[in-house]
Amino acid sequence: MNPTPETSLERLARAEQRNDRPKEFPSDEAKERWVRRWHAMYVNLHKQYRQRTAQDLAWAGTTLVEVDPAQDHARCADIVYAAILNRRERNK
Repeated sequence: MNPTPETSLERLARAEQRNDRPKEFPSDEAKERWVRRWHAMYVNLHKQYRQRTAQDLAWAGTTLVEVDPAQDHARCADIVYAAILNRRERNK
């Protein structure tokens, strides 16, 4: 899952408020810069992955499963499980 920076920032703030994770950033601005940079890296990674699976025969049999991170965790798990079953059926 690759949540938006806004979703990630909200989750971080909630986790910090509940003391589920320490406040590890020197400021909210630093946290936002880090989260946005991390998100951009994942967007680029996924783009490269899609290109490679389309162009490189060695990667042609792989699948990138993406789910909306705003969905319920059980729904996300169902989507991933369905993708695995679909992949298994195609490989028979």
